[in-house]
Amino acid sequence: MENLSLYAINSSELLNYVVAYISLGSVLFFLAIFVFAKNPQNSLNRIFSIYSFAIAWWSLFTILMITSNKHSIAYFWDQICLVGAIFIPTTFFHFVQIFLRLQVKNKWFIRFFYLCSIFFLFTNFTTYFVYDVKPQFAFSFYTIPGWAYHVFVSYFSLLSTIGTIQLFIAKQKSKADRTTFAYQAKWLFYSSLLGYIGGGTNFMVVYGVEIPLVTQYANYAVLAYGLSMAYIILRYRFLDIEIIIKRTLVFTGLFGVLLSVVVGVTALTQSFIGKYLHMGDMSVRVLSIVVAMLLFDPVRKWLVNLTDKYLFQKKVDYRQLLKEASEYLAHVDSLKRQTMRIVSFMIKKARIKNASIFVYTRRDPSGLVLEASRPAIRELCGLGFSQAGSGKGIKIPFTHPLIVYLYQKRGPIEKTHLNEMREKELFTQFQEELNEIHDLFVKLKAEAAVPCFGGEAHRQNSPLRQQSEMSEQVHAKAGKGVSHLRGILFLGSQKSDEPYTDEDLDVFSTLAQESSIAFENARLYDEAIQKQRELEQMNSELENAQSQLIRALEEADLTNLRIKQMQGELVETKKRALLSGLSAAVGHEIRNPLTPLMTHVVFCQRALADGFKLYEEVAPKIERDQQEKFSEMLKEFKKRFDKTQGGLDRIKGVVGTLIDLVRARTDNKQAVQLKLVIAAAWEEVRFQTYSETLVIPKLTVDIPGEFPFVEGITQDLQGVFVNLMINSLHAMEKSVNKDITIRGMIDSKYPAMVMIEFQDSGFGIPEENLSKVFDHGFTTKGEKGTGIGLFYCKDNIERVHQGSIAVRSEMSVGTTFTIRLPIFNPAKK
Repeated sequence: MENLSLYAINSSELLNYVVAYISLGSVLFFLAIFVFAKNPQNSLNRIFSIYSFAIAWWSLFTILMITSNKHSIAYFWDQICLVGAIFIPTTFFHFVQIFLRLQVKNKWFIRFFYLCSIFFLFTNFTTYFVYDVKPQFAFSFYTIPGWAYHVFVSYFSLLSTIGTIQLFIAKQKSKADRTTFAYQAKWLFYSSLLGYIGGGTNFMVVYGVEIPLVTQYANYAVLAYGLSMAYIILRYRFLDIEIIIKRTLVFTGLFGVLLSVVVGVTALTQSFIGKYLHMGDMSVRVLSIVVAMLLFDPVRKWLVNLTDKYLFQKKVDYRQLLKEASEYLAHVDSLKRQTMRIVSFMIKKARIKNASIFVYTRRDPSGLVLEASRPAIRELCGLGFSQAGSGKGIKIPFTHPLIVYLYQKRGPIEKTHLNEMREKELFTQFQEELNEIHDLFVKLKAEAAVPCFGGEAHRQNSPLRQQSEMSEQVHAKAGKGVSHLRGILFLGSQKSDEPYTDEDLDVFSTLAQESSIAFENARLYDEAIQKQRELEQMNSELENAQSQLIRALEEADLTNLRIKQMQGELVETKKRALLSGLSAAVGHEIRNPLTPLMTHVVFCQRALADGFKLYEEVAPKIERDQQEKFSEMLKEFKKRFDKTQGGLDRIKGVVGTLIDLVRARTDNKQAVQLKLVIAAAWEEVRFQTYSETLVIPKLTVDIPGEFPFVEGITQDLQGVFVNLMINSLHAMEKSVNKDITIRGMIDSKYPAMVMIEFQDSGFGIPEENLSKVFDHGFTTKGEKGTGIGLFYCKDNIERVHQGSIAVRSEMSVGTTFTIRLPIFNPAKK
């Protein structure tokens, strides 16, 4: 039993295990020290350090067990290393509860699990936990478990699983968020899952289960867990130990630079000065030491000043800071420029990395509006923020928990203090309020918020629990002696990476109170400027109103003159309307009986002609005197009927002439401008189709201004275009794109003619119907159509105006009518 080294040991595999255990043990050991040294009073830092130290303990002492050459020594180190392993699941569970802020809710579970760990600790030094050790795989010795060890494995699996599941749930709940907590939860879950999967393979070795490659290299997953934790600390400021790590790295670098300077000077002294002065080795060494001692202090001071300037920043002289701040704030300027000046002062003089100012303005009394920030803040909606009333900028409403808290405390709030309150708060509702304030700090990259109080305004008695009372009516409820929150100054971390002390916050509070006075002065300055602009605008409007009044009086005189003219025209129009109505009535009353009467006369004339033929046949059969008498009678009838026919034609002509005169229409061809005709036709079409609820298409008239006049009759040409337009409207009822385009141009083949193309985007005309569209009575509209429209167009264009009209069409594309009309020639007139 004393010497089990006779077992064959694979030295390369053993070396692999030793490297893995040393690596992960060293990483977690130093991580535990760093975290604990930063803030030992913080429970999260403290438990995480114990948890990491437990893993490091188990890892480092496991090396002593697996490399022992004696059974008794290996058994002893096995018991020692398992002391750390016993506390791994308990401290992990405790750490997860604190991170998720469930430590109060689950405090009895935490206490019970620590009791379990103490029980396992006592049994660890008995054979109930570690029965013995023996060679296992590449190890000289490894654990032979007792019955308590089996219980511990179950206990270990249970707590690690519960903690990992809780991290997974937290990760899923915060998946949509972009907060620091969401990233921390995600990385903690994945790194813990990876670590426990890798670390769990050590239990496989205990039970004699070996998976090639997996068992040998799984411990590197625990190392990856440690490196992941270091990444979370640096990248997402987990446990807030970024500063101590940064300074450790910086001082290490400074020491290296300083040592390099000393070594370089020494080497230079030995190589060059000793060579040319023929100095002995002892003399060169003494001279090198003297030179190094002389250079050490100046180099140290230079490096310290350099790091103070660019890394740590020298401590701010607050008396000088307050003096310079008074000079900055003494300027009376606009609110925007004043806030920008304060932010610039904080960045340059107070050595703050970033700063922003939210102030109260009259233009939006429901909250504090962002006026200045560096670097610029683009958007903060979703954290209690909203867009300002003007549509520009970012606003924190008065219902935000931070504003309510500042009214209650009436002093600055620091992020570290806020985190402590979040840990101590027991009620979920109040935790949510504190979390909302914390998220605001994270989004603004702020470490402290300093209120700017001044003047009399809001009541102070609005507690943090009653946010609803802090609303837009808070100004109206203000009481005497209660100062108004003029703004909030958000401060980022200091360039020295030092946390804000009470002295720092007191100084910034003093600056904030001076700033509130500057804000009020700036607000009054802005109001004065605004009032001046309003006065100038009122004067300008008054001058404009005066000139408009003069123009209105002049226009009134012209209007009175136009009214008199319009009254005369109205009387004339009424006369013409009366005459038109009377003419239409007369024409209707005369034409109605006149038409059948003329028909009867025609039939009588035809019957009389037949009578003459019959007379010629029967004349030889009657006596002569009767023949003459009958002949005279027929001639008298013919004479009377011819006079009646002439009278009826005269009546018809008189009635037609009367109606044409009233309508102011003439058949005389004159110069016609087609653009006006088309415009009039379009308006008539809109009027005629109003009751049909047709969608009026887009009309495009492409006729140049110098387009020649055509010779024609205005009313007839207008009727042609009205017919074409109505047909197009019906053809485009089911078309998505409804367009009518009318183009005018000189006909290249016939220079004395103009060519007009009327194109629509309708369904098109089938090819078999193209030859029939101008036929009288042809229609595709069924009972709604008359078959006269296009027939009228063709007849009017070709017969009346001696022009031509043609059609071409493509299905689903549209139809185009091409019209040619003669150009008006004044010489012919």
